[in-house]
Amino acid sequence: MKTKRVFGTIFGACAALAGMLLIKKLADEDRGKYSSSWFASLSDEEFYAEREPVRKKARENGGDDAAEALLHRFDEEENRRLNERYMREHPESKRVYREHGWYLPNDD
Repeated sequence: MKTKRVFGTIFGACAALAGMLLIKKLADEDRGKYSSSWFASLSDEEFYAEREPVRKKARENGGDDAAEALLHRFDEEENRRLNERYMREHPESKRVYREHGWYLPNDD
């Protein structure tokens, strides 16, 4: 039992390390391209121009795993930008908290 726990811990640590290295490799590609600071420096037009080839590569021929991971990063940045824009345009808006589940009524 203890041996399984030790091997499980080692396997989990190795998997986490591999994931971190993959993310670092994607973030450091082209000397900082696709890093958080790189995304922040782009205008919306540049952002969508950079996103489109990645989207096409992720969707062609069953998809490329690295391109899909990068597309997910682009999607996260797009959501962040859209949320920021909404908060600038609607500063008086407040968050609406709902119970978990799409099937629950909206009687708040």
